Amino acid sequence: MHARSEFIIYVDESGTPMRRKIDPSFPIFSLQLLVIAKTDYAEFVAGPLVNFKLKYHQTDSVILRGSAMRRREGQFEFLNDPLKANPYLAELTELIGRIPMRLYSAFWLHDEAMVLSGLGIIDPYAHFLKRLLAVVSNEITDGSKAKTSCRVLVESRHDSDAKMLQAFDLYRASLDNSGVHFEIEMVKKEVNILGLQLVDLVALPVAHSCLNPEITGRDWLAIRDKVVCRLDLTEEIQFFLDESMLG
Repeated sequence: MHARSEFIIYVDESGTPMRRKIDPSFPIFSLQLLVIAKTDYAEFVAGPLVNFKLKYHQTDSVILRGSAMRRREGQFEFLNDPLKANPYLAELTELIGRIPMRLYSAFWLHDEAMVLSGLGIIDPYAHFLKRLLAVVSNEITDGSKAKTSCRVLVESRHDSDAKMLQAFDLYRASLDNSGVHFEIEMVKKEVNILGLQLVDLVALPVAHSCLNPEITGRDWLAIRDKVVCRLDLTEEIQFFLDESMLG
């Protein structure tokens, strides 16, 4: 039985999904990991985000979705009014900037990622998750030899969940050797998990920074110092293609 880690991890993707046409203005597929101590989550995420929702939405049932905010639709239609949007977005950005979290990103810049997915050579989500968790494991153990168990929450993609988990299980042995046992939990989108909403809000600016390190938007500036790594794994695409040819 592993001891419980003091950290919890939330995961989200950004960029062109694997089964859709590449967006030439945003030619990237990326995965972001948000790592935070459970005590910090309770103090800086749970209470403040619930209070924020109650202040602006009069309920904590609303799910904060970056895409819905950008489209100004549904529960975020009021953001079409600049007098309401400006204080809302400014306070949310300031709130996020105060959270003591660490962000890890991995990405591919090429549309060759579509080729890999189409050929069934690799599950990019599982591969990125493995690479990032290998980095995270070294940092959350702090050199300790004690085995720990760390929960990783991922938003469910329903019909693709089983495939991703099966692919990830192939990597689990190498990760367990790191001293951390990562427990993957697939969570439905409609479940109101604040950590998943938080990583959703920061995923896009992190992905944009991978394409353009010089960006200066306020949503990026609020989290810039929290980004631990941005792994460009684009060159690995050719390796996987070559391996498939040998097979």
